[in-house]
Amino acid sequence: LGVTATPLRLLQTEGGLIVALTQIEMPLMLLPLLSVMRQIDPNLTDASRALGGSRWRTFFRVILPLSLPGWIAGATLVFASST
Repeated sequence: LGVTATPLRLLQTEGGLIVALTQIEMPLMLLPLLSVMRQIDPNLTDASRALGGSRWRTFFRVILPLSLPGWIAGATLVFASST
């Protein structure tokens, strides 16, 4: 891509390992999380915003608690595949 002048040394390094594991494990985390978040009723976030909640308050008080089963399922899959 031409981002750096010289190639990055990622082979057999900790940085290379982090990049590779992130690329492998990311779909295992995102698929359960996205399936749970699609089921969240958009009216709940609209109601939170209409009642004066900021975007961050809506995220922490509405979206995060309702998506917790997806976070748990994704973390379980990532943990199981990494051991």
